[in-house]
Amino acid sequence: ADIGIAMGATGSDAAIESADVAFTGHDLRLLPRAFDHARRGRHIINQNIILSLLIITVLLPLALFGVLGLAAVVLVHEIAEVIVILNGLRAARTRKSIA
Repeated sequence: ADIGIAMGATGSDAAIESADVAFTGHDLRLLPRAFDHARRGRHIINQNIILSLLIITVLLPLALFGVLGLAAVVLVHEIAEVIVILNGLRAARTRKSIA
């Protein structure tokens, strides 16, 4: 199996511990929302990886050739980290469904 899902909080501890996803209830209608949430999280993670790589590829030559000083490179990098963290926090928000 690619993914393990445990349903219900009263299940065996071994099943809950080994599952990739554990729902506390028995409602299977939650599965599509869980998959949507996982896709959205993966999309945000990919955005953060691309943004981080772009910033590093821009900052490295600027630092090596002396265009920016060390303090400026560190400042830009730290600001970029805050942006990546704030972007990652979007994954914690839930979307309101139209249904």
